Amino acid sequence: NYSALCQKLMAMAERSGYQLIEAFAQEAARICLEDEEVSAVTVTVDKPKALDAARSAAVTIRRSRK
Repeated sequence: NYSALCQKLMAMAERSGYQLIEAFAQEAARICLEDEEVSAVTVTVDKPKALDAARSAAVTIRRSRK
């Protein structure tokens, strides 16, 4: 159910106090994998204007069930 998953991710993003985009991406992946129908997930987080010398900072992580 993409709608329910999207709501969970939006709620996490709205209350998040993460300082690192890596930690934010990890939590998003964990939430996705809580859904029994999700066997693997790729999460990309892109933070515009995070660095003076670049347009953005980004991270991509891949997680799967063990």
